[in-house]
Amino acid sequence: MGGNGSSEKRVITENNLGSFGSSEVKMEAQSSSEEEVVARNIREVKRRNLRSKKKKSDESEGKMGAQSSIENREITREKMGSYSSDALEKKMGGDCSSERRDFPTNLEFVPTVLSWSVEDIFNDNLYKDQVEKIPDSFESTEQYFGSYLLPLLEETRAEMRSSMEIIDTAPYAEVTYFKEAKLRGTSLYNVNVDSWRNRFSDLGREPYKTLTGDVFLIVDAKPETASDLQGAGRTWTFALVTNISEDAASDSFEVKAPKNIASRDEKQKTLFVVYLMNLSSNRRIWDALHLKGNLTIVKQVLHNVVILPQFACGGNYIRESALEDVAAQFKDIPDSFVDILPKEYPLVITLQKFLIMLDKTIGYSFFDKFLDARKVENAPVVLRNLIRTREVNYEKFCLTYWPQFKAKLTKKLDSSRVFTEIMSHIKGGLRSGDSCYGILSEEDYISLSECWISTLSRQERQMVYNIFQDYEKMKERNREFDMADLVIDLHCRFQNEKYEGDMMDFVYIDEVQDLTMRQIALFKYVCKNVNEGFVFCGDTAQTIARGVDFRFEDIRCLFYNEFILESKCKTNDGKREKGQISKTFHLSQNFRTHDGVLRLAQSIIDLLYRFFPLFVDMLSPETSLIYGQAPIWLEPEKEDNAIATIFKFLGNEPGAMVGFGAEQVILVRDDPSKNEILKHVGKKALVLTIMECKGLEFQDVFLYNFFGSSPLKSQWRVIYEYMMEKGLLDASWSCTSFSQEKHNILCSELKQLYVAITRTRQRLWICENEEELSNQVVDYWKKQRLVQVRKMDDSLAQAMQVASSPEEWKSRGYKLLWQGNYMMATICFERAHHTYGEKLAKAFGLRQDADLLHGSDPERASLARRQAAEIFSSIGKAEDAADCFYMLHEYEKAGKIPLRILVIISNMILR
Repeated sequence: MGGNGSSEKRVITENNLGSFGSSEVKMEAQSSSEEEVVARNIREVKRRNLRSKKKKSDESEGKMGAQSSIENREITREKMGSYSSDALEKKMGGDCSSERRDFPTNLEFVPTVLSWSVEDIFNDNLYKDQVEKIPDSFESTEQYFGSYLLPLLEETRAEMRSSMEIIDTAPYAEVTYFKEAKLRGTSLYNVNVDSWRNRFSDLGREPYKTLTGDVFLIVDAKPETASDLQGAGRTWTFALVTNISEDAASDSFEVKAPKNIASRDEKQKTLFVVYLMNLSSNRRIWDALHLKGNLTIVKQVLHNVVILPQFACGGNYIRESALEDVAAQFKDIPDSFVDILPKEYPLVITLQKFLIMLDKTIGYSFFDKFLDARKVENAPVVLRNLIRTREVNYEKFCLTYWPQFKAKLTKKLDSSRVFTEIMSHIKGGLRSGDSCYGILSEEDYISLSECWISTLSRQERQMVYNIFQDYEKMKERNREFDMADLVIDLHCRFQNEKYEGDMMDFVYIDEVQDLTMRQIALFKYVCKNVNEGFVFCGDTAQTIARGVDFRFEDIRCLFYNEFILESKCKTNDGKREKGQISKTFHLSQNFRTHDGVLRLAQSIIDLLYRFFPLFVDMLSPETSLIYGQAPIWLEPEKEDNAIATIFKFLGNEPGAMVGFGAEQVILVRDDPSKNEILKHVGKKALVLTIMECKGLEFQDVFLYNFFGSSPLKSQWRVIYEYMMEKGLLDASWSCTSFSQEKHNILCSELKQLYVAITRTRQRLWICENEEELSNQVVDYWKKQRLVQVRKMDDSLAQAMQVASSPEEWKSRGYKLLWQGNYMMATICFERAHHTYGEKLAKAFGLRQDADLLHGSDPERASLARRQAAEIFSSIGKAEDAADCFYMLHEYEKAGKIPLRILVIISNMILR
């Protein structure tokens, strides 16, 4: 990607700030220039290899430079991590030291590179003393990022040296025009050259073409060796290509030099430009390491994704206390996109924060209609409480709205499916953007039943639309809103009002499968760099978010029609031009899960491909270099409850630790199943629903009664049809023929099963109480030898136990706190004997309960909110305590909270 270096503005959205899922796809809007950079890097590798045969002593350095030029092209977070590991491996022989040291924070990448002398470039010890020792733990995010700056400079220097050693074969040209671009800034020059020589023709490849980010030598005579530059009277300097106008060829461009250069007319001397290397890849990495703003949010991104134990010899990079207060994560991020300070970039924000920032940027706020004019002076507090209490999410939809719909409409439909249809199709789909008010008409929605990927009949769609109409009326009466209402309102404002906020150069969206099409379409307004400015990462097999239907093919369609073609239309006087469709990249190598789990997960993907080929992207199977045993299918004794049996064993052995550890979890389908399990296990284990565990990982997962609680019941028998097609069963078996209308819920079931399976890193146990409801899937797995079958006994129950330290329980508690799972977080803090965390989680949980009950049961909501306020106040969370009292209309108490907190803190200090 090209760009203007330090002036680039980027926004990164993280829907749940979780890690990349498996079977992940990266879709990148990539221009031809990026491909050319990569192709050129490959050509350079070949060119250097030819040269290295003559210079055997320098072979290792040539390989190092070539390797980094290819590897550094990737911009995924995994690549950033592997780059760091590689840098340490190469520069320090893989030896991590615990010695503490300071790292540079004021270096600039391009000026540093352009300031090097020939002696610097050929000095292999230039950064040796500064990069040979990296600590095995870090006190801050800044220190973590800073530790990679000098290794990156060292790799760049080595690559530059490799290019200088073969300078006689480098592309070069004579300068025909050289003039300072005075209107563009200092040390910027417009350059024209005659024609390029040495254009890699010896390798039979495409000729050299100037690209943004190229580093040139501007020299008074063509050098044959690097030592020629050190001759008496020689004049030369480095320069970086910063701009190539769209209508210009490879012989006309703009460069930035480290110092002022006399124009060609003034010197009356011949000048040459010699190509050395392209800095774009390394500069992107440098920019990514300079996350000056939003470091609190970045800590969570690093905690879940980049900061893996193997990258630091087992060190702990970030203190858990930085993750305590979910509400404080966005405190330092601007409230709008107007006049954001350069130091705030790149922005790392959630989707909700992105929407709120847009709302504050263009026109009148969507939330004004819900706010009391008298409370304007407390707008930030009121807005936070408004969103918590007035937004209709899936939980509120089920709890408050679903019971009020007509029974004749709801009895044949699933609440999750209806909510998804409303949010992803009626109000958030590809076609809804072309409809009046951003909502599909009844006729248009029902006509979707004739679409080849529809799983709902006309009659079912009619019932869904009737529910939708009732829902909208009830929502208006309650003065509530959903996320789709805000998105529709934003699209409307962008169509009718001028956007005056900052424009982004690059946008990275992670967990994109959890966004609707209309949410994704909003990014086109803030970034016009459609050729190379967007990267979408996600996993369609994990599309279990309530209210979202997703495929990467839908994004490609949306991106082509609403991003590329609209952009071409605006820049060509309304004439629509053909655009380049976005490319997709499958990240097929899994680095966290062993092959035994991956093969089981792939068997679920195979079923999705067979029965729902249009509902999931077709990708090659994932691979893993980690060997692991097949997951275990547990067979309990007849008429025994497996969970009760397991925890009976766990508690019977003398001296045994009672319960599962912090890196183990019991997964169930839904909240009723969860509540039932908690009766048996109490606080002896973490129990999560499949929806709650999305974005989390555990060493061990116990998946309980998934098939027994499935609405499919005996319809799982349809799997036998696929087994017969694959020769896993003979013709004597009877099977049910697949019908998309009859088995439409199977798609959602398979995706939930896939998510559950892929939550484990090591051991996976699957257990059912009702054997007949799971026979079909067990047969499917047994025939392929994907599972081991074991009977529950004392030895197995004991082997399932893994003790956890208080620090591990504390760490898990903060992860769950961040996810909003306050009940399980409280259990973790109790087991860690961490009083502060326990109170914090309880307070957040009480406030969450109050928000859900705000409309349906005000009395209980007030009681929960008052309890939350008292707990917040007791642990020094002044702002949260004041928010709660404010919602209770106890304004005097809210105003006194800061003074009370000071007294509490003073008493703690005196003790």
